[in-house]
Amino acid sequence: MKEQQEISQDSLFNGELVCYQSKHGYRFSIDAVLLAHFCQDLRRSTILDLGCGCGVIAMILLYRKVEDIVHVHGIEYQSNLAALAEKNGKANNIAEKFTITLGDYTTLPDYYGPESFTHVICNPPFYSVGKGRPSANEENYWARHQVHTTIDDIARNVAYVLKNKGLFAIIYPADQIGELLSALLNFNLQPKKIQFVYSYPGAATATLVLAEFKKNGGSGVKVTSPLFIYRHQKGPYSDEVAKMYQPNSIVFSGCNVS
Repeated sequence: MKEQQEISQDSLFNGELVCYQSKHGYRFSIDAVLLAHFCQDLRRSTILDLGCGCGVIAMILLYRKVEDIVHVHGIEYQSNLAALAEKNGKANNIAEKFTITLGDYTTLPDYYGPESFTHVICNPPFYSVGKGRPSANEENYWARHQVHTTIDDIARNVAYVLKNKGLFAIIYPADQIGELLSALLNFNLQPKKIQFVYSYPGAATATLVLAEFKKNGGSGVKVTSPLFIYRHQKGPYSDEVAKMYQPNSIVFSGCNVS
């Protein structure tokens, strides 16, 4: 990309993770935080993050569960974001377990062999071209809009690269769950866990859905309790979400987050 990149240095978990990201381009959102914490069973995992951006999901996973994870691979189409992911890996001393590939995740056979990963994770572009929040910044536009990929592209490539009985986790607009399920079922990716995300208790509809699929996983799906982002409309984060931003010293101490 020709656009000159201005970088900000931000942090997570009371400063225990540093995150370099673009000041005016794509910046990670709460979606990445929710998805990273949705992934629970990562024992002996080799993970592929599709469209990894600045690497924030890998950073959170390795911060929370470094002893469980063998390695995280991130593939990113935009060179600026791939460079930031590499920078963040080094800055947080996780580079030994975090590898970045500059490439196109709609053609994964060009980069990886079949059934290479036990887990795949994806926070994809949500918006169709011409919809969603407009952005004059090319990096941000490509990261948020389906300029280059569709859910069918994702499903096909996940099925190729995921091991038999491996797990795929994704966050997606709740009102598009039918499209999501249909695309993944076409490639024998069976839904196993679904959690709807609401802005606050009493909100009329869910805004997002977190979903986990198993390759050749058979029937049976667990729909968990809903996740509320805020305690109430225009209020602070709910206890569950607030805990996602706490450092390990608090999360794993048994303390309640208020």
